[in-house]
Amino acid sequence: MLPAARKSGVAAFEVFTTTVGGSPQRVLIVTRLKNFAQFDQPDPIQASMGSVQRVGFESTIVHYVEHSETYIMRYRADLSADPRH
Repeated sequence: MLPAARKSGVAAFEVFTTTVGGSPQRVLIVTRLKNFAQFDQPDPIQASMGSVQRVGFESTIVHYVEHSETYIMRYRADLSADPRH
């Protein structure tokens, strides 16, 4: 996913795993979007993959993902630490 994320120009792309509590099998993929209109567009990372790479990615996702959720959060500089610094 990293090459496609770089090519897509997303504002930020992060992958996290659970290290304390919960399931260590849980993976969080965080993509920062610039506005809500981007939700109406194809996923920028998958759209930047070549057809062979996308088929491989989708077959992996179908095999390993048992649940997916979307959360919308707003970053506020006055209340948060910027993970990029």
